Amino acid sequence: LFTYMTSHRPIVASDVPSIREVLDDDSCFFTPPDDPVELARVIREACADPVEGARRADAAFAKIDDYTWDARAKAILMSLI
Repeated sequence: LFTYMTSHRPIVASDVPSIREVLDDDSCFFTPPDDPVELARVIREACADPVEGARRADAAFAKIDDYTWDARAKAILMSLI
């Protein structure tokens, strides 16, 4: 997921809690898991609007600094205080 976030490309992902912990509707095109028809529809949607795709890709990229090893270490250290 984090590699996709740094790619500056629209992300289409299954709507599952582990991904929702990181991304939201402003940064990802979500599709129900295990539904290939809906997956195809959402991919077409993401490709049909390049401006919206770029906006969501930028939003995903903007979140990446929250998930670096440095950010994780700071969060752990802060939880010990």
